[in-house]
Amino acid sequence: MLRIENNENFETCKRCGGQCCKNCAGIYHPDEILKLPDHIIKQMFESKLLAVDTWDGDPRDEYEEDKELYRVYYFRPRHKNEDHIVSESWGGECVHLTETGCSLAFKDRPYQCRALIPGEERCTWEPECEKRFVSVLYIPHQDKIEELIKPYKQAIEA
Repeated sequence: MLRIENNENFETCKRCGGQCCKNCAGIYHPDEILKLPDHIIKQMFESKLLAVDTWDGDPRDEYEEDKELYRVYYFRPRHKNEDHIVSESWGGECVHLTETGCSLAFKDRPYQCRALIPGEERCTWEPECEKRFVSVLYIPHQDKIEELIKPYKQAIEA
């Protein structure tokens, strides 16, 4: 995982009003969530702090035709007013966004949020923190995530 120094720029974020956080919650590195015991992850789901979203298709640049992935699950904070734990969201406002900024300390924010580089015109990420790259990191963990979300998917399908 990329070591990220605190790069907060409160003045820049204050001027834009948290547009990045209003468009979509950042993605956690798989190690940030999967190191936690299952019961803690489930508590985060049930307290509406954590969601599972998807990358549609195979995020790797090259893949074998017979092993193509149709989607890759990854963890991110829930969006405000999001009803389901398993979401294929096209965006939404992060639950951690408040009137004064992020409610999480910098060290506790998702990997992608910590890697956000505030800019005058727009914010960017370190290349290895782009959604596609982070989604690739989740590929080896798909069975574990499927196991964690199975009860929630069944509730939606029922």
